[in-house]
Amino acid sequence: DLASHSDLDYFYDHLFNVLDKKSFFRTKDKKEHMSLKIRNLFNRIERLSKQEVQTLRGIITTLANDR
Repeated sequence: DLASHSDLDYFYDHLFNVLDKKSFFRTKDKKEHMSLKIRNLFNRIERLSKQEVQTLRGIITTLANDR
């Protein structure tokens, strides 16, 4: 099954929240600019499956965990 629009929105929310917590974005303007660039990058990947999006989210979760 292909990832739905809501699957991708959930992925982006997850990604941007983790990046924000890790201080990836220096300013609000930078956050908006970089968020758009990141969305554009992933939009170039045609037709992600639900499993592929879940895999990406698993990667984000693993990287976000401070161990």
